[in-house]
Amino acid sequence: MLLVNRMIINYNSTFPYIQNIIYTVITKLLDYYSGAVVFLEDKFTYSYNKYGWFKLTVDKMKRYKHDFINYMYNIKTYPEYNWHNTIRIVKHSDTYEYNEKYEKITEKTNEQSFMKGMRDFYHPLYNCENKNYICLLSKFNDIFCVQHTPIYLKNNDIFEKSSMSILSVTYSHPSMEENIELIIPKTMLYCHNQLFNSAFIYHCLQYQDKPYVFNEQYKIEIMDSDVNMLEISSNQYLHIYKDELKVQELVSNNEHIQ
Repeated sequence: MLLVNRMIINYNSTFPYIQNIIYTVITKLLDYYSGAVVFLEDKFTYSYNKYGWFKLTVDKMKRYKHDFINYMYNIKTYPEYNWHNTIRIVKHSDTYEYNEKYEKITEKTNEQSFMKGMRDFYHPLYNCENKNYICLLSKFNDIFCVQHTPIYLKNNDIFEKSSMSILSVTYSHPSMEENIELIIPKTMLYCHNQLFNSAFIYHCLQYQDKPYVFNEQYKIEIMDSDVNMLEISSNQYLHIYKDELKVQELVSNNEHIQ
């Protein structure tokens, strides 16, 4: 019994000492780790900004990783080059078929020639009777043009950025338990873009990774930068103005957008 008591006393006196050593070692290791991380981050930032070949390599690796993840999860992404994309949906009884066709812009161009080139793709917009089922989505550098009804304005009107912005966009459907948040690039908020007809919404759903149900019973809820709530249903769309985001009714080919 005496031996056991002595062992307990020795353990009680030794344990705080061992505990202190472990604490000191762990603290030192964390300090070394933090210092190494800061050193490597500084070196990485310096090399990334100074050496073009290093920046190019890192960017390519990021792009390959991004593409691999998208491929594994079957997520669509936009091409990096400038393009026109004609989007159509076709109704078959209770289902909807999604079609899109990218056309690469190969020649070097500016805003004016880009707009003239986009008008060459207006023919499907004129020929489609239901404006809900067609959309021309074009990308020039970082700017997106979105139209389902052709409009002819001066180039500086088209490429003028709206003072408004979108804080959130939510897609809901009676057959879905959870809503889906749609991510809209800020560079789609240019004057006279026409967002959220059915073809555009189906396009947005195709380019995200959550399961969804699509037909014309959907509802879109938008919160703008003035914290106004806008609601869009089938046969409506969002028209982008300089100082306003306005929900409007779709018009036929022989009517003009106000």
